[in-house]
Amino acid sequence: MLYKSKYSFKLGIITILILAFAWSGAVAQLTTRADSLRLERELQSLKDASVSNPDTIIVAGDRLLSIYGKPATSPNRLKIYRALGFVLSKHGYLQLTERYYREAVEIARKTGNQSAEADLINSLGVMWAKKGEYIKAESSFLKALIISEKARYVPGIVSSYLKLSTLRIKQNKPVECLSFCKKADSVNAVNHVSFLKQEILRNRGIVKAMQGHYAEALASFNTSYKIGVEEKDVVDQVVDLQNIGLVYKEQKHIAEALSYLKKAASLAKSYYLKEEEVRVEINIPPILASTGNFDEAEAMLLALDKRAIELSLIDMRLEIYTKLSELSEQQKNYRKAYRYLGTYTELRDKQANEESGRVLQEAQVNLGLLKANKRLKDNEDLLFQKTRERNILFGVLLFCSLLLGTLVFALLRLKNLNWVLSQKKEQLSQSNSSKNKLLSIIGHDLRGHESTSLGLLGLLKNGDLTPEEADTYLGMLLTQTESALATLEDLLLWGQTQIKGGDYKPQNLMLSLLIDRSVALNTEAIQKKELDVQVDDLQGKEVNADAHYISFVMRNLLANAIKFTPNKGIIKIYAEDYSPQQYSICVADDGIGIPPEQLEQIFSPQSISRKGTNNESGTGLGLTLCKEFVEANGGKIWAHPGLQGGTVFCFTLNKKR
Repeated sequence: MLYKSKYSFKLGIITILILAFAWSGAVAQLTTRADSLRLERELQSLKDASVSNPDTIIVAGDRLLSIYGKPATSPNRLKIYRALGFVLSKHGYLQLTERYYREAVEIARKTGNQSAEADLINSLGVMWAKKGEYIKAESSFLKALIISEKARYVPGIVSSYLKLSTLRIKQNKPVECLSFCKKADSVNAVNHVSFLKQEILRNRGIVKAMQGHYAEALASFNTSYKIGVEEKDVVDQVVDLQNIGLVYKEQKHIAEALSYLKKAASLAKSYYLKEEEVRVEINIPPILASTGNFDEAEAMLLALDKRAIELSLIDMRLEIYTKLSELSEQQKNYRKAYRYLGTYTELRDKQANEESGRVLQEAQVNLGLLKANKRLKDNEDLLFQKTRERNILFGVLLFCSLLLGTLVFALLRLKNLNWVLSQKKEQLSQSNSSKNKLLSIIGHDLRGHESTSLGLLGLLKNGDLTPEEADTYLGMLLTQTESALATLEDLLLWGQTQIKGGDYKPQNLMLSLLIDRSVALNTEAIQKKELDVQVDDLQGKEVNADAHYISFVMRNLLANAIKFTPNKGIIKIYAEDYSPQQYSICVADDGIGIPPEQLEQIFSPQSISRKGTNNESGTGLGLTLCKEFVEANGGKIWAHPGLQGGTVFCFTLNKKR
């Protein structure tokens, strides 16, 4: 209720101060879309970075958590933990990987994000497989499978089956591997999708090659290669060409094997995939040696070693010196073989030392994290104590403020009692006037409907109509009844607003939300007529108005535009500055338009409702209600012909306060 006394302003100021004080400590942190995009870019940079020091990785992660990771169960925190687990796994820090993946799993479980939970548990399974703990890996994959099936998360189901099949390859269980591949294919077929199709084909090809079924293996790898070509995935193409070459090698088809391996290496080189190029070419020297080209094979292996040094591929160097030693033994050059074996031993010891250093470094980081967590816990306890003391003081101050506000409000209430009584009297008078107006409209609008309906019912009762005429008139009677019902509904809404004194509740509203809601409510009619509804960019435009009133206005104007626009027509909705204090909001269509003589009376209760382009009917009262609702919000409404046909309806509203 609004008070027009000199005390109203004071009461408003006091109320605002009380509410602001009460809510000052409860401001929530909001992450905007721009923040999310920045986070995605930073996470991608972290994944692509060549930094392998765990301290550096964790410090970078902690910085992201401090900026984007609040509250503790936010989706952004889950993304950060997941990315840290990925990066640490990539560089071999598997204990830290497990820690961050488990943190992410816990958030996914608490927030009910079952798809993320399944993906993360699958990632944990891959980590266990890297450690050689196949039982734990299988347990993780099966657990992820159960979660995915419960959530009907098809990519998760297929991924779990694929990882189980890969695990069976490592365990040398080809039959079980094929079984899991078939299950993955079955899930894809039932759901008409093809998730991880290439990976499934490769696993099947590897198993067939292990079993000596080379023709089937080649068929699988060739199919996977064609998919890679269609999807323009160069890495997949290189892998499949390499696999085809290795199958030919097993069949002793030397020319074909060399052809496919060289093709794979050439493709990797053309796309600057240096590591993939080395991993493909290392398969060529043994084939050359099998044809007696020992010198060429040795020269190629030594050249590959130089490239492996540049790329820091110590695992490839170990494989290269193993092959060099074997090559020298085949030539019975045992001195050279011993020298190569010595280099292999040095590299292996270096790798073992690096791994020991990695484990020690990882342990030190874990210890540092434990100490940091303990300090954090101590700080949280101290903060809790201070917060409790502050809340007690805050409660006392709030109670005193509320008591003071209540006393002030009671005094102002007493001083304004006489004014309220006079307003009630005036409202009662206006209510009686509205009732008279409402009864007059009901009599005018419904008398015609009921007279027509009674006439039709009389003809039907007396049997004066042929069956065809009866069917026609029944349709007319149904249309008349529906129109009368719509009229009653509009009149009821109008009457309620008049009798209750308007119940006007202005607030700041986003124009984009109001218009999007109106479009959504008319979606069926829009789709039925295949209309193109174009809404201008309304970002940042807010109005001060009653949400219920303006929602009705937007729905009604859009419904009218739909009604009078032909199929596949265009409707435009836009807002412009009308004055420094107001916006004008317009709904323009390219429909059949309104005759000039009717435009003058379009907002009057006496306005005649017309049929739409698809013979839609109306009540004729919607625009009358729109006029009253817009004026109740301090605006005005008008209509004029469009420049290229149709009609444009516009109304003004106050800008936000």
